[in-house]
Amino acid sequence: MGDNLKYAAQKLGDFVDCLTLGPGRIAERLQSGFLSLSAVQAKDFEGTPFGTVYEDIQSISSNKPNAGRGTRHATLTAMSEDEARELARRIVKLRDDVDEHLAAREALPSRHRS
Repeated sequence: MGDNLKYAAQKLGDFVDCLTLGPGRIAERLQSGFLSLSAVQAKDFEGTPFGTVYEDIQSISSNKPNAGRGTRHATLTAMSEDEARELARRIVKLRDDVDEHLAAREALPSRHRS
């Protein structure tokens, strides 16, 4: 779990960088950010409550019918600014929660690590 979770945390950090530093409207920055998560899967969060949150984010970001450019593109393009901001907020919170979890785990003596 440790290496997969650290990898997922790194990719979530890359996503947040896209959100905060990338050009364009928030939906465009979300589209760029999701590219950094392409290799991350819910199972990378195994042993934590974060896999379900990650699956929810993936589902919310790709629930519109495919319009020829991909389901995620269609969904993000159709989102209002408020919906896109809420999705971005959820991604940032997931990154913060995963980072906090990793920091707490690293602070434990090795015999207590999961």
